[in-house]
Amino acid sequence: MPMEREVDGMPRFRRVFFVVPALFLLAAAFSAALPWTHPTEASGMAAPSVSQLTQDVRALAAPPPAETLPPAEQDTCLHCHLTGELKNLWTPLTRWLVFGAFGMVFVYGAARSASAWRTRAPWKPLWLRSADWVDSRYQIKEPMLQALKKPVPLFATKWFYCLGGITLALLAIQGITGIMLAAYYQPTPEGAYTSILYIENEVRFGSSIRAIHHWAANGMVVMVVAHMLR
Repeated sequence: MPMEREVDGMPRFRRVFFVVPALFLLAAAFSAALPWTHPTEASGMAAPSVSQLTQDVRALAAPPPAETLPPAEQDTCLHCHLTGELKNLWTPLTRWLVFGAFGMVFVYGAARSASAWRTRAPWKPLWLRSADWVDSRYQIKEPMLQALKKPVPLFATKWFYCLGGITLALLAIQGITGIMLAAYYQPTPEGAYTSILYIENEVRFGSSIRAIHHWAANGMVVMVVAHMLR
């Protein structure tokens, strides 16, 4: 029959189009008919709960404990006194002062040599250059020379004619050392003696500054009396 010939003559790809979905349907029906169990149930283990899974995830995501991490590196030049490795707190400052002084000497020598090579003239000290710079702007050299270059007899240049100046110098020392001691001294009946002991035994150079203050006070009294008698 014509219809049968048409069916028998169906192209091969049309047959595959019908056969493949049929195979998928048979496989789905077979898998649905089988009893399905969780792997943990099949092995006799209880299925993990949501909280247990959350704890496991947090444990995996947590960083390692601090004791397993290597210690952080420290700069011993700047922080050794904080860790207690260096007891003398003046050592870093002394290093900076020593190396800074050597560096300043080197820079000064290089600048002086370069100036002599460039100008072909003797080196002029920096303080003279500063004085010339100030005088060129304010013209104070001539008035100061007139006030300072005053004729004085030779006998008046002896040290015992400078008792007033010595008294003034001792007064300046008294003021400087007194301000330094006032930072630690407590002028109260309860704390006066204790603060003196602290200055003498604990403060760096405290005993020396107190001795300078003491002897400058006595010397100022002596110089005032000698100045008045002269």
